[in-house]
Amino acid sequence: MAQTKQLSVSSAPLTSYLNKPYYDLKATVYIMKMLAEEHVVDGFEFQLLAEWNPNYPPLDKDTRYDRQLEWENSRKYTEEQIADLLGGYGFTILSVHANRDIGICLCSTDEKLRKRGRELIERALVLTERLSAPVCVFHLWDTWLAEIDFEAIKRDITSLASEHPEVKASVENLPTYITDTTPFEIVRKYEWVTLDTKWADMYDELDKFDTIKEKLANIHVSGTYRGGRWLLTDSHVKFEQTLVKARELWEASRLLTIEPSGEFNDVKWKNLVAGIRLFRE
Repeated sequence: MAQTKQLSVSSAPLTSYLNKPYYDLKATVYIMKMLAEEHVVDGFEFQLLAEWNPNYPPLDKDTRYDRQLEWENSRKYTEEQIADLLGGYGFTILSVHANRDIGICLCSTDEKLRKRGRELIERALVLTERLSAPVCVFHLWDTWLAEIDFEAIKRDITSLASEHPEVKASVENLPTYITDTTPFEIVRKYEWVTLDTKWADMYDELDKFDTIKEKLANIHVSGTYRGGRWLLTDSHVKFEQTLVKARELWEASRLLTIEPSGEFNDVKWKNLVAGIRLFRE
């Protein structure tokens, strides 16, 4: 029997609806519960945020945030606490997005950071198993580096993932500063791939993913909901064009994840729910 196509939504941006910080886990769970009660999605992609890590502040940079300050302001949670919390609500978790610092750690020349990267991979895989989610999404490289040992990274993820055969360790097509390759050429070498349509549109590579349909574990579509319609985030391509291709590839991946972006606390709830339903039409 063929697996049913499933529609998911990323947990990380949901706090915007309540005008709460993105790392507010209590607010995240509240909106997840509201969406679950609407039966508008089949489940969620839960993002394991670096801000919750009790031992290490985030390494990545974002002009929108002071990551150090956000880490200091955020409550801390272990993976066990998160699993217990989500399990208590009975949420269907269809994928886990691992700590976004993993790629930065794995690409470091500091062996302590590389070890941290491997530990973060392991923790994400264990959480994914505990939540009975089939997919774990990884950012595996530092997008700002012009030289990366991809073979070493592949050895790390392959070795760790082999210990968790029930989980698809899926690599996202992140941007890269390396001049002689593209995100598609990098991810096609892995067993499982998460296609982010925003990055694929940026590199004009969306159609190329037809050639690796059998590797697709998840599709991310990032958009801003305004005025009764979705607009692609930071893209020159119209949303409708990308959605047509995403739906086509959804037939292969069986999982499509909406990543709402921008502030949508001013969007009426019924309109937001209707907007999410548009992905199924």
